[in-house]
Amino acid sequence: MNPNIFRPYQVIEQTKTYLQLEETRFRKIFLFSFFKVYPLLMIAGIIAMLLAFGFPLTQKLMICGIGLIFIWTIIFKKYIEEVKISNHEITVNFQSFWGKKSKTLLINEIENIAIETYLINHAGGYYYRIKLKNSKTQIPLLSIPSWYINLQNRENINKTLGEITGLKVIKW
Repeated sequence: MNPNIFRPYQVIEQTKTYLQLEETRFRKIFLFSFFKVYPLLMIAGIIAMLLAFGFPLTQKLMICGIGLIFIWTIIFKKYIEEVKISNHEITVNFQSFWGKKSKTLLINEIENIAIETYLINHAGGYYYRIKLKNSKTQIPLLSIPSWYINLQNRENINKTLGEITGLKVIKW
């Protein structure tokens, strides 16, 4: 059994009151490629296709609409690079189009940690989110892809998060 229950994250430091997780170097490169480079290549392909072929105007507009989705992905999609969890606060570091962003929440501002499970044709995974008190806002905490899904690891992650923060980990 793999001792790192938080895979694909690597555990930087773990004590009874503190946990620091970070994406591996390879995964950071993958996420950057998937959310930034790949959409740019798709936009370049769309532009090349529009210039090379004589599509009718309605089809050109539909193809441009697809390009807008890729532009939206580049600008607005953010992904988690590092998580620090202690018995006083949780800090999540995101990478976005505008650079690195950090969100720090005090434990007393948090209602619970929710876990969602998606499995569709070997895709999906476990998604942990922080639910704030008196708010519908949820902040992403962890994302465990489907190839790392393990029921025992999920229970151990839930137990570890609960022990460190004192919060309930519930199904969403």
